[in-house]
Formats: sequence, structure tokens, C-alpha cells
Amino acid sequence: MSEETTYFHERLRERRESAGLVQEKAGELLGYSKSYLSKLEAGVSVPTGWPLLSKLASAYDTSADYLLGLTDNPMPERALSPVLHEIVDTAAGLSGLHQRVVLIVARSFESLGVEMSPAARLELQEMLLDQIEDFFGEEIADKVIDLLSAGQE
Repeated sequence: MSEETTYFHERLRERRESAGLVQEKAGELLGYSKSYLSKLEAGVSVPTGWPLLSKLASAYDTSADYLLGLTDNPMPERALSPVLHEIVDTAAGLSGLHQRVVLIVARSFESLGVEMSPAARLELQEMLLDQIEDFFGEEIADKVIDLLSAGQE
């Protein structure tokens, strides 16, 4: 077994568990059988192409680079804009789970692309801000609103 395969199968299992998924649920989410995922995590099989690797990284909230052992950072922040990076930093005092939720929400904001109408983008932004306030409280929600407003100027 090559060093790359060792990195891959160990990291694949670690990220699935970190995402709070059992193999069966991960298989349903990804459209693969539990036995296939089990073989990937055991190092018996390797992904057959980039589409599967991309699906695994996305479902487990990590990067393909991490799964392949090219970086030791499981949650690279390079994809976040400076404003959203600051939002994540704002949550630094929160627990690991809460930080993860903030990162997921920040990435959701980041993905509000031009393909959405302005009205749909605003509606989704308001829904996400409501969720932040419900989950983290008004203080964090206000900070996120301030950062987003500053980033749009």
C-alpha cells in the first residue's frame, strides 16, 4: 500500500466521522454503497476518478488535497473571501461544532453567486442570518450583518 493510499483511507474515515456520518448514511448521501465506502476506508479500493473524490471532499467538508495527503489542513480557508474569513474568526471563541456551523454558513454566503436573482439572493441571505441568530444569538448575527455590509461597500 502506497503512502498516498494510507493518507487517503485514514483521512477519509476521519473526515466522515468528523462530519458525524456513519458509512450507511454517507453512502446514501453520495450515491454509493456502504460496502464500497468501507473498501475505500480500508484502503482496499481507491476512488475511480475526480468526480468521486470531489463528492467525498464536499460531503465531508474538506478538500481533495487534504484527503490525498497534500496538506495537513482539513478545512482550508483559502476559498473564503476576506469578509467571510473575518466572520469565521469572529466565531473563534465558540466550540468546535459551532465553529464548523459558522464555516458552513460562511461558505453558503460565499456560494451566493451571480446565477441567482438579487431577490432570491437576498431571501437566502435573510434566511441564513435568521438561522445564525437562532443558533448563536443576536450578538453574533449582528456582527455577521456588520461584516457583510462592510464587504458590500
